Amino acid sequence: MGDARIEIQSEFPNVAGSSSSSGGEKWNQDVVDRDRIRLMETALSADWQRRRLRKSADCCCIFRIPPSFGEGCYQPSMVSIGPYHHGREELKTMEENKRRSLATLLERTRKKMGLTLEDYFVKVKSVEGEARDCYSEAILLESHEFVEILVVDGCFIVELFRKVAGRIPYEEGDPILSLDWTFRSLMKDLTCLENQIPFVVLQALFDLTQSPDKPGYADRVALSSLALHFFSFEPSIRRPMNIWRGGESVVVGRHLLDFLRLSFVIEMPEPESPPSNPPGTARSDVTRCISNWRNPGCKTTVFVPVSHAIRCISMLRGAGIKVTRREGAQSVLAIRFKGSAIEMPPIRMDDFMAAFLRNCVAFEHCLECQYRSITKYAILLDGLIDTYEDVEVLCDQGILENHLGTKGEVATFVNELVKGVIVDDYILHGYLHKLFGEVNQYYNDSWNVYWAILKNKYFNSPWSIMSFFAAIVLLLLSVAQTLFAFLAYVNPPHG
Repeated sequence: MGDARIEIQSEFPNVAGSSSSSGGEKWNQDVVDRDRIRLMETALSADWQRRRLRKSADCCCIFRIPPSFGEGCYQPSMVSIGPYHHGREELKTMEENKRRSLATLLERTRKKMGLTLEDYFVKVKSVEGEARDCYSEAILLESHEFVEILVVDGCFIVELFRKVAGRIPYEEGDPILSLDWTFRSLMKDLTCLENQIPFVVLQALFDLTQSPDKPGYADRVALSSLALHFFSFEPSIRRPMNIWRGGESVVVGRHLLDFLRLSFVIEMPEPESPPSNPPGTARSDVTRCISNWRNPGCKTTVFVPVSHAIRCISMLRGAGIKVTRREGAQSVLAIRFKGSAIEMPPIRMDDFMAAFLRNCVAFEHCLECQYRSITKYAILLDGLIDTYEDVEVLCDQGILENHLGTKGEVATFVNELVKGVIVDDYILHGYLHKLFGEVNQYYNDSWNVYWAILKNKYFNSPWSIMSFFAAIVLLLLSVAQTLFAFLAYVNPPHG
């Protein structure tokens, strides 16, 4: 091919004392490696083609969390699922259990359905392109290696769901199901954002290995039911088993974390309606600002401090606004403002729920989805809770069941929950928008503030009420006495 390098004369003048470089070439001659340039062009072209072939930006749903979000709850601690954390030394213990589950499933389906391991690979291979598009980072694994990870991890999850639901037997002394702490740690790992595989892979493997003598519900309800049953063993996120039934369509998340998130979202008291965007613009904060600069007539984004979205409980109580427990709601998101009270369903706050909320907020933030319902719920909590005293009110009202730590630790966690999230009029649109407006309107009404002060000062006990009315009676008697004396002075009686 000849010499793959080309010399380019530098535009800079020579400098005394620098006539040669360590390689024997003059310092003012740059050498360009054509082979490296071609390799870079090939890599850039391949990356561009991969992004161009994506059906839409919404395909990307499994993200790496930036270090600024913190560590701990976004990465697995026991089992790796998917390519991001595959091969980590501290997670290799569970690899044997995953392959044992695959071997058991393969043996059962070989006897009942005549399936081979090749059938598993062919099935997953058919959705490989869609699965790759789900990851925010380019998966640099060869096709066979990537498909193998999806097959092993997907079959492990499907078999685990079936064991917990009693669809298939499990061995005595199972290392996962026999110990509560391992089962709970595994359940927590399956909700980590960086530890996901696309739901389409789970569905493909579930459909392939579904025993013909045990048909599930139509479409994807069977896998959804198994997943809900599996996570129902965690009290903080337990969902009603009939939550997916009764509608015309079945809601399926992009992965297990999104699936659980949607199980809360679909029970919202008011439907989400995203704010309108200028045609051709994206939904991120930056692109909306750019669109506003290009189109001066468009509505400008207004950034809102969380404290202005809604005040803390201590301040709201000063205006006569109460926070009470709402009974009968199937989702913690079913919050409403009725009369002068914010009615909130109870929430169990423990380490699992804390990690789940963090992952949901991070997922909605990275996805730039229109319906950031969990984020808005977190903004509400952040606004209501300022100190441990606000947490104490929620606990006393039976709204917050604290298993996370001290009341001060709960307040600190809530105040850091939406750290880094830009709160503006766009994100506050839809869910809770009406509640924020009604609460702030009530709070800003001076008559409500005066009436609240009056009630707190004079009507906080039966004795204070009696004293207040006694004072009113004495005041009226004094006024009457003064009035009669004045009338007698103006019109003295004639004797």
